[in-house]
Amino acid sequence: ARKESSVFIFHPKSFTRKLTNKIINHKYWETCIIILILLSSILLILDSPLNDPDSTESLVYDILNITFTILFAIEMVLKMVSMGIVHNSQHKESYFGNAWNYLDFLVVVTSAIDIFTGGGDSGLKSLKSLRALRALRPLRVISRNEGLKIIVEALFRILNPLKNLIIIAGVFVVVVANISTSLFKGKFYSCEGLSEVELESIITK
Repeated sequence: ARKESSVFIFHPKSFTRKLTNKIINHKYWETCIIILILLSSILLILDSPLNDPDSTESLVYDILNITFTILFAIEMVLKMVSMGIVHNSQHKESYFGNAWNYLDFLVVVTSAIDIFTGGGDSGLKSLKSLRALRALRPLRVISRNEGLKIIVEALFRILNPLKNLIIIAGVFVVVVANISTSLFKGKFYSCEGLSEVELESIITK
C-alpha cells in the first residue's frame, strides 16, 4: 500500500490525490503553464543587473520573480503528489521518471535559492551566481510540445556519431588559436596615424 502512495503519504483513492490528478489533467492546465513560462521569460528579458536595486522597477521585478517561483513550485508539488516522486503504480512514469521534469525541478530550486540569498550577508550569498540558470525557464516550453521534444531528442542522438568530428574540429580551433597568438601577439596594441590631441579625444566605454 505504501508503494502505491505518492510522496509515501497520499493513497491513489485519497481526496488530495484525486484532486491533483484532476488539476494537472485539466485541458487548460498546460496552456496556463505555458503562459506563465512565456511571461517569466519576458521578465528575464526586461530585468537587468545594471538596474538600481533600490528602484521601484527592481522592486516590481523582484515581486514578479517571487510570484512566478511560487507558482512554478506549486506546479511541481502538484505533479509530485499526483504522479509520485520516484514511483507510481498508476502512471507509466513518476515525476522523476520523466527526464524533462529534472529541468523543471532545477529551475524551481535555483529560483528559490536566488530568492533566499537575495540580501544580507548570508553565507549562501555565494550561490547567487546560480540565478543565471533562470535563463533555462524558456526551455520548459519544449517539454510541453511533442514536436519540439522530438527535434531536441533527435539532436542529442546525432551527437554521439558526430563526437569524433567535434573533437577534431575542437583540436583544429585550438591549433589555429595558438598559431594566431604566436604570430599576432603585440601587433594590435597601439594606434597609428593619429596625433596625441586626436588620441585624447577618443572616448572608450
